[in-house]
Amino acid sequence: MRGTDFLHVAVRLSGGATEAEWRSAVSRAYYGAFHLARDFVESCGVTLPKTAEAHDKLQWCLARSGSVQLPPVAERLNSLRAARNVADYDLTSWQFSKRGSVLVAIQRAQQIVDGLAQVGLQPDFAETRAAIREYASSTLRLPVKETD
Repeated sequence: MRGTDFLHVAVRLSGGATEAEWRSAVSRAYYGAFHLARDFVESCGVTLPKTAEAHDKLQWCLARSGSVQLPPVAERLNSLRAARNVADYDLTSWQFSKRGSVLVAIQRAQQIVDGLAQVGLQPDFAETRAAIREYASSTLRLPVKETD
């Protein structure tokens, strides 16, 4: 199971005809992006908690990575999480009564995926990985291991 599996479900649900499907699509889009971002940070050697703390700590690692490309990814992830919270918890909100809001969320998830992929291809990726490890270890006090 991978984060991309959730993204595929999100796309499928976004084609539905009901608000419940659209809200579920937003939720799956967030969790797909979250798991892919988590994989990215953990590939740097960081062990994120398996608790709700992981959401914030993941975003902080991305935002303080030293890469100019990752803070916007962190912002998009935070924005998508806020949309997911509305979709899952605020059933009186009209935000997802139209399919357009769902498509924006799916587009945001794809931008997160694309941003992570681009950073992984940069020649200075080793420096970014080291900066993520350093921040996670010294500031967040997360377990960190050296990577290849």
